[in-house]
Order: sequence, then C-alpha cells, then structure tokens
Amino acid sequence: MSTLNTVTDLAVKPEIINFAVIAEQENDGVDANGNPKFKTVIRAASREKEIESARKAGTILFEQSLSYDRAGTVSGILQIIKDEEEAVAIFNAGLKVKLNNKVKTLLEEVDEDGNPTFQPVEGSFDIRELLNEPAQRRNLSPLEKTRKTLLAIPGVSPEMVDQMLANLRAQQAL
Repeated sequence: MSTLNTVTDLAVKPEIINFAVIAEQENDGVDANGNPKFKTVIRAASREKEIESARKAGTILFEQSLSYDRAGTVSGILQIIKDEEEAVAIFNAGLKVKLNNKVKTLLEEVDEDGNPTFQPVEGSFDIRELLNEPAQRRNLSPLEKTRKTLLAIPGVSPEMVDQMLANLRAQQAL
C-alpha cells in the first residue's frame, strides 16, 4: 500500500510568469550641431506578443522566469499572504481594479446609434451588485482598435482621429 498522498491541494497553485528586459533607442532631440541624439530606454515586458516583437528586433537584454503562488480558494489567500492586513490590502487593490474595469464598461456601453446607454442617477450609483456579475470580455471592433492605436500616437487628438474615422466610414458607404 502506497503512503504517498495523491490528493492535490487546490488552495495554492504554483504559477510562472516570463519577463523580458528590453532596451530601445528613443529620439532625444538634436545636439548643438543638429545631429539627432538618442537615449536608451529600459523597460520590462511580460506580454508574449511584446516579447516576441522585441526578440525579432534584437532589443532584449535578458529574459527571466519568475515563480509565485496563485490562490485557488479563499483559504489559499492566507496561505500565500501570511499577514492578514496585507492580504486585505491586496484584495482591495484587486477589487478596485476589477470594479474600475466593470464601471468603465458600464459607462461606455452604447446603443446601436452610438448613444450611451447608462442613465445617471441622483446621488451615488450603487455598484455593489456588479461584484457578483461575471466579467464579460468585449472584443474591440476593427474601427475601435484603429481608434485606440491612433490615439496612442503623440500629438494625435481625439478630434483628429474621429475625423479620420468619419472619412473612412464615408468611403466605405460609397
């Protein structure tokens, strides 16, 4: 008879996350002779797409795998974070991020005509019921992705992007 315990405790699950430290050259103006100056910007990335892009560009300084424990149950939280005050602080930080995402989705939801569907209420809107709603991932439309990408370009205003997209929609309607 085996004495090995074959029951796996799901309260705590080991996880691994991969990071890459990336060094990129960024334009830093011009020197006294009018020649372009560059500075090296160091950043860490964990998104696989971003790491792969940096790998292709040859800008990765190094990669590092990091291990940590992930809670699989409520009791697992205190197995990972021994200090109860710290566990509560981490929970509340995560709760705030989750609620901010849900509220942002709620406030940005539009009807088929593009009008906001949320109706403001007198006083404070109680969002506690959002806590127990499962998160819904919403895929951006191609135009929403384009808008988001264009807004990330320095110097490009929302008005400029909206005008470009309106012109694009007009061209598609022809």
